[in-house]
Amino acid sequence: MIALEKIIKDSNTKTQTTLEDKLNTIIENEDKKGLVALVGTSSIRKIPNKTRTEKVSLLKKNKSAILNFIDMNDKDLFYYATKEFSLVASKPISDDDWDDKVSAIRSQLSDTDITIDTTNGIKLTFPDKTSASDMKLALEVSQIKGQAEKKKDLIIFKKTGKFTKSPLLELYDDNVSLQVKTKVKDAEKKNYTNTVSSPEHALAYLEIIISRGYKKGIKFTPKPKIQKGSPKVTKNANNLLLGGETPSLSSSLRSLFKTSTFNLTNLMQQGSVESNIRYNSPKLMEMLEAKDPVSIGGVGKDEILELQQIYNNTNRNLTSFIQRLRGKNQNNFTKLNNALIQSIPNLFSEEEKTFMEGLSGINPRAIPNKLMEYYNAETVDDRLPVLLEGVLRTSSPFKSIEGGYKFMTPAGMRNQDMRDLVHGLKILRQADEVQGISTSLEQTLQDYTTGYKPPISGTPTPSGMIHYLFVLDFYYARTPFRSVASKFKRGEISSDELIKSAKENFTNIINSFVDSVKIKVDDILENKEDYQDSLSLSNDSKAYLLFDKLSEKGLIGGN
Repeated sequence: MIALEKIIKDSNTKTQTTLEDKLNTIIENEDKKGLVALVGTSSIRKIPNKTRTEKVSLLKKNKSAILNFIDMNDKDLFYYATKEFSLVASKPISDDDWDDKVSAIRSQLSDTDITIDTTNGIKLTFPDKTSASDMKLALEVSQIKGQAEKKKDLIIFKKTGKFTKSPLLELYDDNVSLQVKTKVKDAEKKNYTNTVSSPEHALAYLEIIISRGYKKGIKFTPKPKIQKGSPKVTKNANNLLLGGETPSLSSSLRSLFKTSTFNLTNLMQQGSVESNIRYNSPKLMEMLEAKDPVSIGGVGKDEILELQQIYNNTNRNLTSFIQRLRGKNQNNFTKLNNALIQSIPNLFSEEEKTFMEGLSGINPRAIPNKLMEYYNAETVDDRLPVLLEGVLRTSSPFKSIEGGYKFMTPAGMRNQDMRDLVHGLKILRQADEVQGISTSLEQTLQDYTTGYKPPISGTPTPSGMIHYLFVLDFYYARTPFRSVASKFKRGEISSDELIKSAKENFTNIINSFVDSVKIKVDDILENKEDYQDSLSLSNDSKAYLLFDKLSEKGLIGGN
């Protein structure tokens, strides 16, 4: 046994010595071909673990000696693999400055090997290999990195395909900002390790990546199991779980990570709690950028214009804008956001609208019994009938919006009273859903059919629980449940079979997603600079503190 260990040790030593000797010989002879052969073309991450650490260490240690005979502009060693990569921008319907923008791009890229096609909009096509300097220029010109200072110069490019760095460019690239390098250096000092181990950790990770500043959300999305986690598949998973353009976490999805077993009653109760989590309304940005704002939530037009001025002075950075608010401006912002938030839970179906309109004109004392009967509730808040009667006495109590109907706040009614009304009705609706699970499961799941979409309000529903469990299974677990859920959608099996399968596979589905989050966090720790550089906010933003955020949520631990 001792002899065998000695043979293995001697073999490893010989291999290490050979690698170091090879590099020393290459440097001594300034052998470019030898260096190309030694480095290879695969990403540093794809080098076998057996040799990766030593090779990376040797190449970093000898960086100065290598750069003495190899220029950073040498495309044989320092390049981006761009065979499948291009940048595309469509011409807006009305853009008087379009031709000038295109001419400027063509002029700036004239000395590169990048092809510019303006047949339909503008398309930048890259050669198989692109030098680091050309790629940096192209990303700046296309405003992929950095935005135009003036609105008239703005042009929106989209990436098609992907590019990768050559191994030496990965190791020696100095294009990363000083702020990024500083934060990565700080993270390295703390020697972080991956501590992801529970569904709560998975939920915490999702909470991080829906924050503003993670513009490249797909990069942070846990990699699905199907089709090797291709960009298209990853994007689909991200959109189905988090909602795409305006990412958010549904209370139905939250509840799946907060319970240990699949029990719809417990899930609904947990979902009701999760739905009370506050946030900045997605409509807030729209309001702050409106050309002709109107009074909302008791905040007048002039006051909104003042908020817009502060917003514009922060280069339209929402985080910086909120941090600058003081006194009356802060109060007006809170009022405005509360009013906008209200537009989401204040959403009713056609059936509910008809029912409530039928309450108009009747004695307020009769309303509680009507509400308890309709929502299958045991009690009704004392103020609710009076508030509801006050809204219903107006000529137009409801406004039609996408997904249903919302209350119109009558003139003279306090915003707080409307919030109390909406909250009171919300409790009634939750009571109905929770109680109805045990008595009429078939009915609570009747809307889970082909083409089902979760409610835009994010309100927890049994169908929503099934929907998100199916998405998690389809992309990350691959248990028999996804097939059972598909059959239920098509009306081929009963709800009892659906729930049985959900209970049997629940733990495996959730744990599989936890494993995917753990793998993603491993990748973040291994490629700190790459992920840190992907964050789009300035260095003074809380969201920019990637590793602090991961640590704060208990996903990584360090010294």
